[in-house]
Formats: sequence, structure tokens, C-alpha cells
Amino acid sequence: MLCKLLLILFGLAAVTVINAARRPFDVELHNVQCRQYNSRLKKLSCQMTKVATSRYAIDYKFNLNGDLHENAEMQIIIKVKLRNDNKIIKFMDLKMNICDVFNTKMSSLVTKEMLKEVKKTSNLPLACPIKGNFDYWVTNYTVTDSFFPPYTPDVYYNFTMKYFENNRLFADLFIAGSAIRRS
Repeated sequence: MLCKLLLILFGLAAVTVINAARRPFDVELHNVQCRQYNSRLKKLSCQMTKVATSRYAIDYKFNLNGDLHENAEMQIIIKVKLRNDNKIIKFMDLKMNICDVFNTKMSSLVTKEMLKEVKKTSNLPLACPIKGNFDYWVTNYTVTDSFFPPYTPDVYYNFTMKYFENNRLFADLFIAGSAIRRS
């Protein structure tokens, strides 16, 4: 009898922990685009697949025409708009040298989570040089509600990652979505 009671208590505790970890909102990705602005890339493609509620997989592939210069930079811009407000807020605007990305201590929870997922799902080198004439990929990069804090309000967002070499934009990745509280 005591054994059954303990099993029931452990079961209830497990259900409580699982429900506490769930976010009170659903995350949607509406659009994923990758764009090339010059002939710096031989190949560039991206696509998104909805796996489940608040769970998406993104695939991203590219091949450079020659090695990426050590002065290459990436810029991450995140803009948000509250559901009942027309004002667009720039939540993040971070520009850094691509060679330093994996070596830098990231202070933002969002960027830490993104880098952790990139390391798990890609064949990208974790340091420079980034070689040309080689197919790089990020496969099944998973976007979930865990990227957002539990107190996230109803919000529309867009995430843009721009790539520069010699201060010239050569490609970007654009993702638009929303986080909407469940009723």
C-alpha cells in the first residue's frame, strides 16, 4: 500500500513539474527567407517546417565563393511589436566579427540559446577560417517556446541576421513570427 501511495505521489509531482515548464503561450513562425545580395555565395537556401505546436525546424545551407575574409561581420536585429500597439521596438541590435561569434561570452539568453542550437545542428566551424567552395549546413535547427521567457506578452517579432564582408552586405536571413498567449 505504501509503495502504491509513493508511486502516485511521484506521478503527481512529475505532472506538476512538466506543466510548470510549459509556457503559457504558443510560438508561431510565419515566414523564413534568406536573400543573397551579390555573387559572394555560390549557393544559399533556407526552409522552415512546422513540427508541432510551438516547434519548428529550420534548414539553412550555403556555399561561399572563396574563403570568408577575417573582417567579416554578422548583425543580429530583433524587432518586436506588442499585439495591441503599433509601435515597433528594437529589442536587440548586435554586430560582431564572425570569427569571434563562437568565442565570445554571450550575455543575452536569446543569443546563448541560439548558439547552443547552432552547435548541435550544423557543420559550421567553431573558429575561422570559414572556407569557400564547401557546403555548410544547419539542419533541423529547432525553434521552440523555450527561446522566450515565460512572462513574454502577446508579441509579433522579426529576427534578421545580416552578413557583411568588407562592410558590404552579401546575405541575410529573415524570420517573422509571433508569441500569442493561450486563452
